[in-house]
Amino acid sequence: SGKSSLVNELIAQLTSKGWESLHCKFDQIRRGQPLSTIASAFSRLFSSLIGTESDSAGGSDRSDTLRDIRAHLLNVFDEESFSILFHLIPDLRRVVSNDDNSADVQQMEYDEFDESTVVSSKIKVHNLFYEILKAISSSRNIPIVLFLDDLHWVDTASMELITFLIDEMGANITTDSVTAVRGTNVLIIGTVRTNEAENSSDLAEFLEKIRGCYNVTVTDMALQDLSPSDINVMISEALCYSQRLTRSLAGIVHHKSEGNPFFVKEFLNDLTVENLMVYSFSERSWEWDEELIESRTISDGVAEMLTR
Repeated sequence: SGKSSLVNELIAQLTSKGWESLHCKFDQIRRGQPLSTIASAFSRLFSSLIGTESDSAGGSDRSDTLRDIRAHLLNVFDEESFSILFHLIPDLRRVVSNDDNSADVQQMEYDEFDESTVVSSKIKVHNLFYEILKAISSSRNIPIVLFLDDLHWVDTASMELITFLIDEMGANITTDSVTAVRGTNVLIIGTVRTNEAENSSDLAEFLEKIRGCYNVTVTDMALQDLSPSDINVMISEALCYSQRLTRSLAGIVHHKSEGNPFFVKEFLNDLTVENLMVYSFSERSWEWDEELIESRTISDGVAEMLTR
């Protein structure tokens, strides 16, 4: 239904205004690798911050952010904590290493890390991730958007970590003497297929726990498939034609794509690639053959896109 594309558009707007983003894209393949998706999201953010520091020679706001994060983490984590985190988030080693402490950091035990520690020390691992998130969000009061994409593929360990992070952030929201609320500068957005949530008791229970977290407001937004009228507006604006001229084509596209925004875009792109819809420079207009487009079977349209 285009849920990921919608959120990505929002994140693009937020990052252009100075927000940092963590994108956790869960999938079926990595479901058997507990916490790997969340850890990878933090790793990508740290790698980006490190790249910015190198490019700017330490003169940008993001360089200052990285220095603040480094100072916070070195202050709150001990060697055992770093050992666990370096295993989960390898790029974190580069974050906390600098000219003053690089030798000490490099000497921390890493190769002998016991994977079972992550499982047996669940509460500790949860608190470590919370401290990292707090370090990022509290640095220079920079807001963060945490995007939990395709939660229907989330693994159990990540469910527990996400619930802990949200509950802990809510519990630490305070009100000062002038009744101003101090939060954690973190906006969390999750996407999930409605049918998956309805058919999975574990996922439904997980979502319900999030709704019950203290001081947390959850807003649900259901995305509907596009109607033939919606698609007609899209096509008419894209081609700079009146809706009267594109209405018939929009009906065909709706039938082929079943109203899914992503499939609408892909189907229209396929039409141009296959020269079923072409721009005539001599006539200065778009031309298409509706009979040929209609002849494309469903398997050539939606079903083929689904298997790509």
